[in-house]
Amino acid sequence: MKNLLWLLTLISLVLNTAAFGKAQPNADVTLDSAEAIFETTTNDKDHDSLVTITVKHGNTVIAAANNIGGHWNDHSDHNVALNIGKGWTRDELKSRLKTELSFSTNGNDKWEFNYILRLNWSDGTSTEVRYNGQVLTQDDRFRSYAVGL
Repeated sequence: MKNLLWLLTLISLVLNTAAFGKAQPNADVTLDSAEAIFETTTNDKDHDSLVTITVKHGNTVIAAANNIGGHWNDHSDHNVALNIGKGWTRDELKSRLKTELSFSTNGNDKWEFNYILRLNWSDGTSTEVRYNGQVLTQDDRFRSYAVGL
């Protein structure tokens, strides 16, 4: 009986020590890639209108795609890969993360869409945040959204 208690104590000590030495789950998980997905709804984006997408931690840009043009038809989807900086961990980005859209037109344009930001992590998971019912025009060119992880 003493040997069994001693063995159980030893196993418990080994398991607790191993768990204590492990890093926190998010500590080493880094941002691998990011993409913006646009679902154009009932009003298209003109071929000569440009959209810029940024993801920021505070005022520091961590991912972006600039001056994306082309005609985006009503009821069409478009994925835009964002260029990312290296080394951002999920823990670092848990607070003060936001995404911004800016819209540059050549004349009149009213674009109606849903915006989805997808962040892909080094552990194989992804974070997806959706902003439905968005509108950008030549007179209303900027949006900023908080991103919760």
